[in-house]
Amino acid sequence: MDLNPDKKYYAYEFWDNRLTGEFKGSDSLQLDLRPGEAKMLSIREKAEYPQLLSTDRHVMQGLVETRVTRWDPLKIRLIRF
Repeated sequence: MDLNPDKKYYAYEFWDNRLTGEFKGSDSLQLDLRPGEAKMLSIREKAEYPQLLSTDRHVMQGLVETRVTRWDPLKIRLIRF
């Protein structure tokens, strides 16, 4: 997936609506699937501030509706453009 081996990432699974975990770019990520089951993972580099990991758009995981986001520590909120 061309992740930086020195950075940390979050994996969020859409269909189970849960944080799958935190991992390094050099780690392997393995999920067990039941027959006929599908998983949709959103992989985001770990930030030092609150961040958006997933949206209700399961295929693109926020790519279109949250193209640019920025953390504003003075307002303590994530701003979407």
